Amino acid sequence: MMMLTVFDVAGRFFLAKPIPGSFELMEFGLAIVIFSALPLVTWDRGHITVSRLEKYFRGTSAYLQRLFVSGGSALVMGIVSWRLWIQGDRLVASSSITGFLEWPIAPISYAMSIFSGLSFVILLGLLWLILFGKALPVYDDGPSEQ
Repeated sequence: MMMLTVFDVAGRFFLAKPIPGSFELMEFGLAIVIFSALPLVTWDRGHITVSRLEKYFRGTSAYLQRLFVSGGSALVMGIVSWRLWIQGDRLVASSSITGFLEWPIAPISYAMSIFSGLSFVILLGLLWLILFGKALPVYDDGPSEQ
């Protein structure tokens, strides 16, 4: 994607000839890169978090906080996956294609739905571990404030 952007910008600037369809290629590439990484980031529990209040949660409150966050995340990811699949169905029904390359858009929506669904399943697994007392490792993000 980076090379496509470099050559597209260079062609546009120096030769007044951009790469045909580069914008659509970048859109598809970006969607696949982001959504294919989502299950991996979820598995690694590598999402961006705000841990300012974490030191106040101990014992039962820490358990409930983890339960709430994991359950809410699973619910939202399930809804995202479901809605992306419905969007794919609508794109198929309307025969939606890209403007220049005339590629169908529905397969990208279905791929995003599948990757979101994988993240949903992973989040359900993490929720299961929390519910049944399996310890999840706590990641240390550097020296603590004193």
